[in-house]
Amino acid sequence: MKRIILFIVTIMPLVLFAQPRVDGDKPLKIIKASQIITNPIGWAYDDIETRKWCGYYGGLFPEYRNNNKKAIWANISSMPDGYVNHNTLISLQIKKTVFDSTDYYLLYIQDYFVDWDYPSIYRGRHIYKRTNVYVMDAENYNQLWNLDTSVVQIKMRSCESYCPNYLEGCKNERTVLTWMNDERYFCVPKYGYYVFNVKKENDNTIRFNTPTSNLEFKYGYFEVSADTFKKLKIQ
Repeated sequence: MKRIILFIVTIMPLVLFAQPRVDGDKPLKIIKASQIITNPIGWAYDDIETRKWCGYYGGLFPEYRNNNKKAIWANISSMPDGYVNHNTLISLQIKKTVFDSTDYYLLYIQDYFVDWDYPSIYRGRHIYKRTNVYVMDAENYNQLWNLDTSVVQIKMRSCESYCPNYLEGCKNERTVLTWMNDERYFCVPKYGYYVFNVKKENDNTIRFNTPTSNLEFKYGYFEVSADTFKKLKIQ
């Protein structure tokens, strides 16, 4: 009996050390957050038919007959996929975090995107809200508050997106922040680098394009008042 007890005591440390290692990573900690900007006016230039600027709240949609600045989601079901996926904008917010003892700023851009039940035959179209997360360092963040009338290009890394109330298995914010909290991914952007183009049109007006819109200002941009844009500055 004593030999059995001694054997168990002897192998117990080996059994414990042989247990699978549990990953203890936690999500990046959000230290502070800015206010949220919603309903920016989107201006798109129709350079084919009317040669006029077309305005919507929350989208770049060059359809002059609807030039009443009404919310883009009022007509979103009839919009082509390309406009929904790249030219809509619901809200913006900036959050501050720390990674490896360095301050970083996360730009949250919420938009719409299209998904299909049967994409090969374009059946079962669904439109969901999505939040895209971008990372910029303190130098780029500070550029946002020192704008002039030339276009300022804010370089940032695209990390991930999440979509609340979407299909099963979709990421949420906690999952994205946990994934980001790893130097193998945080230092090497998963989706490459993007540019957030911002311009001070005058003392009262700020214009910008989202990192994925790929538009020049002469073809389209979002516009907010200078006071509204300052809501993105973390206090």
